[in-house]
Amino acid sequence: MRIALFFADGRAYFLGIALVIVGLLLLAASKKHKPAKRTRMLLTVRVLLLLGVLTILLSATPVPLWFYGLWLVTTVAWLVHQSEPMLKREVGIALRIGSLLFCLAAVAMEIPHRLMPKLEPQGQERVYIIGDSLSAGMGTGETTWPKVLGAGVPVEVVNLSAAGATAGTAMEQAKRVPPGPAIIVIEIGGNDLLGGTPAHAFEEDLRRLLESLKGDSRRLVMFELPLPPFSNRYGRIQRGLASEFDVALIPKRVLSDVIGSARGTLDGLHLSDDGHREIAETVRRVVNM
Repeated sequence: MRIALFFADGRAYFLGIALVIVGLLLLAASKKHKPAKRTRMLLTVRVLLLLGVLTILLSATPVPLWFYGLWLVTTVAWLVHQSEPMLKREVGIALRIGSLLFCLAAVAMEIPHRLMPKLEPQGQERVYIIGDSLSAGMGTGETTWPKVLGAGVPVEVVNLSAAGATAGTAMEQAKRVPPGPAIIVIEIGGNDLLGGTPAHAFEEDLRRLLESLKGDSRRLVMFELPLPPFSNRYGRIQRGLASEFDVALIPKRVLSDVIGSARGTLDGLHLSDDGHREIAETVRRVVNM
């Protein structure tokens, strides 16, 4: 479980980049050694690059596809150049620099998505929760995180979430949010992702949901989904729509860390009382309650 969440929360992406960088640096250094040692180094390079690329792909980090493509082409071109001594040295230097710059750019592109957002305080806005069973609970009498969030504060927290909700069915919850100033926290999409909702349908449903909730006097916060391998498109959809509708996105590492903690869940997915308290504390910091 912990290994799966290591990939789902995006940490594996940075490990993969580190493996690729070490492999590329070893590749550059291998030319200085005698043939026997160079052969051993090249074998190590291949293993590092293979593990690095595989780790990056399995992390399902929603970096744009064009970036992945250019990064791969540049790195492969450098590998080919290293095995073709007749090619110009200047070409090799350019490819080496390009490959390393792509690695650094890959890190720089993802780091902002690891940072926690924080809303500016704007009076006593009511807080509405749109979500699935992670917010609604299992119906076993547990104290859900929306209840914890609303305890002891002068702000009313209204939990509209429903077990089994998807981005499409959450429209029924959205209809119950009255006009006027509000903070709306959206925890949705897990059932779409695990239930096999096609990515294009998820995009349409999430767009409709955000359009219905957005308003000049409303501020939206959304939990980013931890992603299983090769589910990049769902992440790109979420990030793209969050940017389009000015939604503060809580990094996917938050849900992943709670689900992966020793006492965070009841069954490996649904939150325990400890898990609900952790999520409530995170949301409290984000919305400045």
